Amino acid sequence: HQELTALEAAASFRSNYATAYYAMTDDVLDRRRGRFSLDTAELTSDALEVSAEGWVTGADGEFSGAWRVRQLQAFSSDLTGQADGRWRAFTGESRNERIWTIAVDGAGQRIAGRPDIVPQLLGATPRLDARLTYENGGLTVSHARIDGAQLRAGATGRIVRGEANLNLEASARGPLSLGGAEIAGAVDATGRLTGRIARPTLSANATLSSFAAGGVVVENPNVTFTLAPNGGAYAGTASVEGTASGQSPKARSA
Repeated sequence: HQELTALEAAASFRSNYATAYYAMTDDVLDRRRGRFSLDTAELTSDALEVSAEGWVTGADGEFSGAWRVRQLQAFSSDLTGQADGRWRAFTGESRNERIWTIAVDGAGQRIAGRPDIVPQLLGATPRLDARLTYENGGLTVSHARIDGAQLRAGATGRIVRGEANLNLEASARGPLSLGGAEIAGAVDATGRLTGRIARPTLSANATLSSFAAGGVVVENPNVTFTLAPNGGAYAGTASVEGTASGQSPKARSA
């Protein structure tokens, strides 16, 4: 009875308050099964479209649908373009508790923005997929992967109240431009993404085939760099160690 009462309360809230945010049709409270069935639901705004169908009881449930981001800049002011794909949410058990997991996949269209290296790496139509679990007051990122024009990257970790703490692994291929430097060949990197997920800070260590800056070509360099929000833009620092003309120079830029 408590589960059914909760479902009735949720249905009442939806009918009284949620119509300003989304349109829903063909939703049914199945008293015999003690569950709320959703045949069709749509959320539409200037920036986002989401559709859904599925069912939920007090302990279990499953929903799925499509998503479309019409304006990426509504979520990250430094990016432009669109993205769309599919999503699925379902319950599972962890430490004798029922938890919700979300699986998402999709692709971007006409991706561009800042810093300049981002559109170089992603290209116009990167693909993405992720698996997230809501537990312990935040999201556990089992994996989040992106496959772009010159980048393959993955992340694992946690996002709590909009704050990210993610571990990164990535491989990329040049040529790439980063500030006044040119990167050629293969790049392998590990790092962390921290801070507000909409405008995070990236810190990483990378090994490269070659790196050119100020007229000097450094072979097989090791690069440590940080990119962080700075007002309405991004700013960063980088240090490089490698071999140039038989020497072992060290360089640092900001």
